[in-house]
Amino acid sequence: MAIKASQRRPFLGKVAFSPIFHSVKRRPTVVITFDDLHSSIYDLAFPFLKKRNLCCTLYVPKDFVGKVKKLRLEQIVDMYESGWDMACDSTPDDTLTKILDIERSVRDILINRDFLVSQGLTRAADHFCWTFGRWDIAVANEFRSVGFKSGRSVEPQAFYDGFGLLDIDMTIPSCGASVGNDTTRLYKQLDEVVRRGVTQFFHFHNIVQDGQKDGFCFSGFLDFVEKIYFLRNSGAVDVLTISQWWNRVRKDRIENSPNII
Repeated sequence: MAIKASQRRPFLGKVAFSPIFHSVKRRPTVVITFDDLHSSIYDLAFPFLKKRNLCCTLYVPKDFVGKVKKLRLEQIVDMYESGWDMACDSTPDDTLTKILDIERSVRDILINRDFLVSQGLTRAADHFCWTFGRWDIAVANEFRSVGFKSGRSVEPQAFYDGFGLLDIDMTIPSCGASVGNDTTRLYKQLDEVVRRGVTQFFHFHNIVQDGQKDGFCFSGFLDFVEKIYFLRNSGAVDVLTISQWWNRVRKDRIENSPNII
């Protein structure tokens, strides 16, 4: 048995879980991710997360490294050595949405993967995020053909991965908070993780001090992470990086469907 999403509109409808799915062993799971290499990720978010032993995933656009108000390479390496995953973001920002030029899309995402590999940041180099969440099945298939394992989108829905991923791998949904201090949707999705035993990716961009307007408020971010920290310590959820989650899903898929390779 498996839940198979539509690649055309994969996460617009809610899935009704029957008792048989609830009987399958699985863990409520959170994967926290960051995009665009804002320096605040290292200056504000990273120290707070590190003290709580929470490791996240950073999607890295090569051309942003070392730019003004962006992360420097040594900071990225420090985060990686602390347990964070480094995956691929697109450079420039519109490349992956130019679906009429698939060769260019593949070439540019490979530049980012090659950069990560050249720096020894290999754990999640075969995972990427779609720019602005815009994806296309033809581009996704080309990315699969060159070895990419997952593509994170921006649909806010949680998803069930107890039987593997099937065609969800290139359209992984993620609930985000980019500007302001409204955590309502974040907490709603976190409650769903615990209640239904599903997986939820969360994504953030720039984290700013209270009163600033060009990012997500630091106090709201702290409160949300503290909630995740409490749930993790109480055994209610797992908090994983993209590579940890992928390896677990791969293992579960083989165990539940031994004839699937």
